[in-house]
Amino acid sequence: MLGIMTSETAEKLINRLRQMGVATEAVLAAMALVPREQFVPPPLRRRAFDNISLPIGQEQTISQPEIVAMMTQALRLDKPNLNRVLEIGTGSGYQTAILAHLVRRVYTIERHKALLDGAVERFTHLALADRIQVRLGDGTLGWPEAAPFERIIITAAAMAEIPPPILSQCAIGGIIVAPIERAAGGEQYLVRLTRHAAGLSIASPDWTHLGFPLIGNAHLGPNVVAQADFIAEEICPVRFVPLVSEQLPSSGESLSAALKRLNR
Repeated sequence: MLGIMTSETAEKLINRLRQMGVATEAVLAAMALVPREQFVPPPLRRRAFDNISLPIGQEQTISQPEIVAMMTQALRLDKPNLNRVLEIGTGSGYQTAILAHLVRRVYTIERHKALLDGAVERFTHLALADRIQVRLGDGTLGWPEAAPFERIIITAAAMAEIPPPILSQCAIGGIIVAPIERAAGGEQYLVRLTRHAAGLSIASPDWTHLGFPLIGNAHLGPNVVAQADFIAEEICPVRFVPLVSEQLPSSGESLSAALKRLNR
């Protein structure tokens, strides 16, 4: 694909996402509307529609289109223009822009000012700024004064556990989608948590496999499933790869080497 969003490029992208299991029409439509090439550095735009991660600076990446679509679909945004979504990790703003086409308001937090400033410029250029509120800061703290959120998505690097402030800011009946990394082995899984009660304990059919910590009343042991406030579902294996350093072509590492390292 050429590195520019055209009707042909969008059609190829949507067809590929369908083949990969993305079936929610609203999500596919949003993916077709957002020009991914505007969210990656100019030297990488010819690869913008390849299904790979790309470096965006500040040791961060833009996820491959498949993962963006899968995470968006996992949120179950079945109430268009009604949901309030909290996003942890704005990055270049690509996932934020997709969400802004699907929900009433997106609250997004980024800890790197340079990335956030660039994302805000893109939101303005794409006429999405009125649906997006941004914050520079520590995403693990969430956005307490705007809580509760019907949906929360963590798009930063995979973590071993969901921070309690994030759990507490999810509305009853709400959903959190995040990449979770097992404590041993480093495997990562895209996980959906659905909140059923007011506490913070988490249950899954295979606790050890997902690697969740003991939170809240989870220490109750055999009764944890009955007592659980969040039910966890594994969506699919993922790979969220943090960059060791900002590796754009001018850094001395070749483009092919950077792409191979990111998508191995």
